[in-house]
Amino acid sequence: MQDYTTGDPTPQESVAFLVGHQGTLFLWYLVILLVFGAALVPLVLSLHRNLRPRTPRLADAGAVFGAMWAALMFATGMIANVGITAVADLAGNDLDRAATVWATIDVVTDGLGGGNELVGGTWVLLVSLAALRNRATLPRALNVLGLPCAGCGLLTVVPGLERSRHGLRARLDRLVHRRRCGPVALRWDRSAGGRRPRLSHRERLLTDRSVARREGRPHPAGRRVGPPDVFQYATVPLFFVWGRNQEVERMDIGVIGSGNVGRTLAAGLAGAGHAVRLGSRTPDGDELARWSAATGVPLGTNAAVAAAAEVVVLATAWGGVAEALALAGADNLAGKVLIDVTNPLRFADGRLELAVGHDDSGGEQVQRLAPTARVVKAFNTVGVELMVQPALDGGPPTMFVAGDDPAARAVAATLAAGLGWGVHDCGDLRAARLTEPLALLWIEHARTSGDRAHALRWLGADS
Repeated sequence: MQDYTTGDPTPQESVAFLVGHQGTLFLWYLVILLVFGAALVPLVLSLHRNLRPRTPRLADAGAVFGAMWAALMFATGMIANVGITAVADLAGNDLDRAATVWATIDVVTDGLGGGNELVGGTWVLLVSLAALRNRATLPRALNVLGLPCAGCGLLTVVPGLERSRHGLRARLDRLVHRRRCGPVALRWDRSAGGRRPRLSHRERLLTDRSVARREGRPHPAGRRVGPPDVFQYATVPLFFVWGRNQEVERMDIGVIGSGNVGRTLAAGLAGAGHAVRLGSRTPDGDELARWSAATGVPLGTNAAVAAAAEVVVLATAWGGVAEALALAGADNLAGKVLIDVTNPLRFADGRLELAVGHDDSGGEQVQRLAPTARVVKAFNTVGVELMVQPALDGGPPTMFVAGDDPAARAVAATLAAGLGWGVHDCGDLRAARLTEPLALLWIEHARTSGDRAHALRWLGADS
């Protein structure tokens, strides 16, 4: 066999190789392009959902480019595989024409994304910038790594940098090829003392394009058949980090209170991927049973729900707070994050007003009723209609969180962000004296205007 590592194969020889390995190449392009494109879809959607609450413009733009990249991967893979079949059929009658067709297919697929990564690079750049601003969504080291990876993708459209870029990619391609995901295994020629790899005919052709690009000369064989662009490999870790991140963020949540607020938050948190149970004094009621069947959220007593949860959400009317906490049980709340959604409201002269204030707050009273819990005040400054995925002009509104335990505040902030909110950390639980009056501001505007589609937004620094 001709040694393709020392001389350039002709287009006809490349087509002959393609015909002899048609099935293998078909499977290869299926995996690196079509499967890769399909896997991009849930990744793009999940990152968009997690990044949008705090960086809506970057997240939206990133989702557009991510969808475009997935579509281009599909188009490239389908054209390449259809081209393989067409060229193989044509090669039996006219080998020169088959070589010309394959070279044309190579240009088309490279233009769509097999040879340049402008769209993919832009997506990774936007995601990395958005994640750096979100901070808690992905590890910072991964976000920083995404910036040079994105730069490599963007450089693929600069003709003047083509030679240096391909030289770097050839080295990385061989590293990935030998150590992790190359399509062939290099076999060492023991007769040569293990110093030189002995390559098969197929392996020589697979490695020749990288050698040609490293040396700055054109490769006449057309479409590459070795490892895909290293830029794709550089972004693959995002899949694994995303999966691990989703698993870490999934929480067991118990919502105490089966009114409109409790049901809305329970359904919203379940929709965000958490394991949620709804607690009630009467979990066997027919209405609750129908709601549970429709949403898939299981029901239980306050005690059972609190015992099974790592995070408890208190969503009762103010007058029922003490009884609900007593039914939940102090032991079942000990050490757990307790998110207080209530407001200490009462009627006076036909209007709502705060029952406590200035030197105390409802949140602080909840902390005294559940002294071993880690109370956080949140979700109390907006009506039930907007608690989950609020869609308002001007971007996501702000959810204010206050609690004495910083880690507990971070949990509440993560849950709020997952429901589509921007978050402002107000500090310790004394700040509930300030956020609870904001609920009255919301209520008063809704009463006088008849409009409940409004919320507060914090402008400026997040902390």
